Amino acid sequence: MSSERIADRLDDILTNVARIAAHLDDVDEARFLTDSLIYDAVERCLERVCEAVTQLGRLGVDLDALEPDIRWADIRGLGNRLRHAYHAVDPELIWVSATRDLAPLDDAVRRLQTVL
Repeated sequence: MSSERIADRLDDILTNVARIAAHLDDVDEARFLTDSLIYDAVERCLERVCEAVTQLGRLGVDLDALEPDIRWADIRGLGNRLRHAYHAVDPELIWVSATRDLAPLDDAVRRLQTVL
């Protein structure tokens, strides 16, 4: 298990969570759903977060054991939908993921940085 590669993936998650927060600064749901530039930017950052989570698993990190309160399988599943079923992704799901689910993920990843 390469600790440098693990650290890089954790950094990828934090970087993209921060980018999403910046993209959504002063943006309400209505604007998010109608502004394709903001929507696309957030969706792409979410895709990167999901891919980094997938890569951590491939590097042998047992995320479920280390941070059991995070729904890691759902994050990986979202990544699969964004890559392979992009035409069927519900924009409301992206909004909820971006506005509700990322703060706990950010906290968990920061804790992981101290143990991995």
